[in-house]
Amino acid sequence: MTEQQLLAYSPAPAAQPASPQGESSAIVDLPRPMLDDGVPLMAALATRMSSREFAATPLPPATLGTMPVPETGRTRVRSKTDRNASDCS
Repeated sequence: MTEQQLLAYSPAPAAQPASPQGESSAIVDLPRPMLDDGVPLMAALATRMSSREFAATPLPPATLGTMPVPETGRTRVRSKTDRNASDCS
């Protein structure tokens, strides 16, 4: 089999938002944010932390093999020189 077979593809119709019903004002008045309420930004950043739990059993090779795929943004691999989303930064 030397020719690549392609699946037939027809795009889905464009989704349209539902028409609004009833009356609504063009501008919604929201209360002003409380800027002096809570912890200051630098204090919040200084005290933040991450917590993780680890299992006692090792991950199987099949799980380890699939982990780098979503992490790198790669959706398909065609060759060793393929670019992915992380290459574009």
